[in-house]
Order: sequence, then structure tokens, then C-alpha cells
Amino acid sequence: MKYQFFDNDGKVTESEQKSYTDALKFAEERGITCLSMPYELFIASFREKIKLLESHTQYSKISEYAEKMIILNQGAGYQAIAANDFMKKIIVTPIDDIMGWLEEHGKSEFEPVSQVQQEGKAEKQKNKANSPKVR
Repeated sequence: MKYQFFDNDGKVTESEQKSYTDALKFAEERGITCLSMPYELFIASFREKIKLLESHTQYSKISEYAEKMIILNQGAGYQAIAANDFMKKIIVTPIDDIMGWLEEHGKSEFEPVSQVQQEGKAEKQKNKANSPKVR
């Protein structure tokens, strides 16, 4: 697949690379910027990386979250930018690092918020809104 790069002279050049990760390494080695990858390849690379997490106990939730990120990425504004950033990070992060993070944080990240937690947050916000302002 051909990728485009922006070099230090302000010129756009192309180079054949096997993957987006290889294109990023190519750019880093030369001190240039990888401009982009075709959208279809971006989505396919993201889904492929998520598929590698299939053995994780939280896979169904991770997969569901990933599909939500794909939908948000197609929109505009802050959520689209955040989704795109998340997807890029997943694509370039080694799978062992992702698995390690999921083992450490995944359970709490994907646990539903309990009614007690929701009520506690609502009460704190109410108290904050009703507290006198000090200048």
C-alpha cells in the first residue's frame, strides 16, 4: 500500500509500506511525517487489532466499544477527534501492551456505574451548585 509522507523540504513523497505501523516507523526513521492512510485500511487495521483481543474476558465489551468508536469517528467535532485518536493509539500500540493495560484497568473501565455511584455524583453536583460562591 502506498503511503504519503511530508518531508522536511515541504514536499509530499510516496513510499510503499506493508502496514500503517511500518509507515510510521519509516517516517520516524527519516524524521518526516506520515500524512495518512486510506480510511478503509484505517478501519480494517483497527478492527484487526481489536480482533486480536478475542481471548480477553472483556472482549465483547471491548468489541462493542470499538464499534462505537468507529461510528463516532465518522462524525465531526470533539467526539470524532477523540475516537480517531483512540483508534490510532490502538493500531500502533503493541498487542501485549494493550493486553497488559486491559488486565490492569479493563475491569473497572467496562463495569457499569451502579445506581449508588450515580446518586452520589448527582448529590455532589447538587451540593456544589447550591453552595455559596466565595470571591
